Parts: sequence; C-alpha cells; structure tokens
Amino acid sequence: MNEKMDLRTYLYAHKITREQFADAIGVSVSSAANKIHGRTPLHVDEAQLAHDKLGIPIYIFLH
Repeated sequence: MNEKMDLRTYLYAHKITREQFADAIGVSVSSAANKIHGRTPLHVDEAQLAHDKLGIPIYIFLH
C-alpha cells in the first residue's frame, strides 16, 4: 500500500480518465478535475462511489 499516492497519481497510474472518474461520482468533468487537483473538496459519498465503481482504495482519499 502506497500511502503517499494522491488521487491524481492513482488515476494516472491506473489509467482512469477524468471522464470515468466524473461519471463514477456523478459530476461534470470540470468539477471532477477540480476535485482531483484539490481545488474543491471531495465529499465522503463521492469517495465511496469512486471506491465502489472504480475500485479506488479508500486510503487514497485520506492523505
């Protein structure tokens, strides 16, 4: 488990696109990009959706 990996790095490493991430959490691509880059907060329910639909480990959201 790499606890230093952030969401942006994880998505890139696992070839998950912004579009896929946005679709999984139910937001626009621009809103997803803001969340990926930390400009707006990612809510707990969105993190859970990303985990359930894309298999992103919860620890990625806890840094």
